[in-house]
Amino acid sequence: MLTNNDLKQIRIVVRDEVKNEVATQLKDGLEPIKKDLRVVKKDISYLRKTVDIIAKNYDEGDVKFERRVGKIEKHLSLPAGN
Repeated sequence: MLTNNDLKQIRIVVRDEVKNEVATQLKDGLEPIKKDLRVVKKDISYLRKTVDIIAKNYDEGDVKFERRVGKIEKHLSLPAGN
């Protein structure tokens, strides 16, 4: 017959085995997700760069356009359209 001490030792061994198995299964299950996240991170980085370029060009174009309109308004003696 098993004693309480034997049961405790069996419980410890079973817990360790279950813990190791769960960790292995979790690691194997997360690997495809990690690969997908790498792709998503790369895409987000590309989008950020693209948005920054578009915003910069839009801002520069907007400033140039405002200057041109201001010069035209001044030349035609029109009130400023702020």
